[in-house]
Amino acid sequence: MIGVILWSNADQKRAVIWCENNGGLAYLESARDFTDDGWPDCGEIVHLIEERAAGFHYARSVRRWADQSGVKAAPRKPDAARNYGHPPRAACC
Repeated sequence: MIGVILWSNADQKRAVIWCENNGGLAYLESARDFTDDGWPDCGEIVHLIEERAAGFHYARSVRRWADQSGVKAAPRKPDAARNYGHPPRAACC
């Protein structure tokens, strides 16, 4: 299954992933379930196996998504996407 990292904490080795099946959010809760180097950032596209237990969805065997040529997808930064095509908002007092 394909998913997008919505929240990530490299220090705690935890992340929350939105899954393509709209079945809810999947939780990545340890480094042993992330098979690539480093730790995923918010906005990265990943491939995962979803496991359901005790009413929760857990992400297993998570790795960065690669297209058919083997090229890894570039990380997407949420701040850049959020302001795309819109002027910055003025700070409120």
